[in-house]
Amino acid sequence: MRLLRVAAGAGIAVLGLVVLWAFGLAPVPEGISRRLAAFEAVFPGRWTRAEVERVPCPPLRRLRLYVVCTDGCDGIWKVVGVRGFRTLPLINLNRMPPEPTEDVRRRFNREVAKEALRLDPGEAVDMIGCYLGLAGLHPELVLTDAALAAVETAREGPRPEDAMKSVAEGLDGPDALSRLTVEETAQGFESSFRYWDTASAGRPVLEMDYRLGRNGVLLGVRVRERSPTGDTASGSTPGRPPT
Repeated sequence: MRLLRVAAGAGIAVLGLVVLWAFGLAPVPEGISRRLAAFEAVFPGRWTRAEVERVPCPPLRRLRLYVVCTDGCDGIWKVVGVRGFRTLPLINLNRMPPEPTEDVRRRFNREVAKEALRLDPGEAVDMIGCYLGLAGLHPELVLTDAALAAVETAREGPRPEDAMKSVAEGLDGPDALSRLTVEETAQGFESSFRYWDTASAGRPVLEMDYRLGRNGVLLGVRVRERSPTGDTASGSTPGRPPT
């Protein structure tokens, strides 16, 4: 009888933990979340062959974000959210034609709003880093004044390709997000910064403005290409906007 009571108690404890996982009230083991994301993105294909990479987003306590790829992202390339045992298809990066930016933003903001965040300035910086990651952009390519000067000097030198490669390698570092600053506004936060788009032809420097609500939702993104003289040309979000 004692053994049965112990087994029953253990079963109830496991059931309780599963219930907490299911409602997103306790963190699901990372391995389970990754499998759920892969299955959501690839099914009915062979989801076990998918590459799954988590997008760091510290302010999101319950919602985990994953980029799921097959065939080096030439096949399936999606962003999937996982909250508890629930999977949320958020962005299909290989969809043709691309989904309207407004629809993607609405879907993602809806899930972020469910987190009921109240960001402080440091968390707002982390949230912008999350949005950059979802767009396939790299925080280490955010430029300080000194880094911008180094890029411009390298571009004008006798061996610009080698010089720019050297500058890019020197920008890498775990503290990249510390280059971002935010300003509090009535709606939440704003951040303006320069980004070196090394993945695009000509490796332009972009001027970016991000606006966030205090609850972390993305209110707007503005991007302009910076000319060599320091002026900017009007434009919109480059490449693959996250939302």
